Amino acid sequence: MLTKDLNEKGLIELLGIEDMSLEQQTEIVESASKTVEARVLNRILSGLDNQETARFMKIVEVPSGDGSEMEAFLTEKKINLKALLEEEILGFKKDLLGITEEKNQTQTA
Repeated sequence: MLTKDLNEKGLIELLGIEDMSLEQQTEIVESASKTVEARVLNRILSGLDNQETARFMKIVEVPSGDGSEMEAFLTEKKINLKALLEEEILGFKKDLLGITEEKNQTQTA
């Protein structure tokens, strides 16, 4: 789960959900985490051929307990997971900020 990586406080402020209950905030942040995870997965898969995709999906579906198999695969393919996560989190926040700004402009118009 990427909840902590999404910098919950910044995301909560960006979404303007500070006044919601902790339970509602948690649901929204978890949903955002799933979105970022999907974006990262899509980025990884887009750089793999069919055989590599099948191998990767097998690792994802039946992960090793310590993540070593996933780490070895990503290292072999020269995929920097931390960098991908950071890029997608930043992109997600920018997308949200754009939506928020659009909404604010529509409300003031």
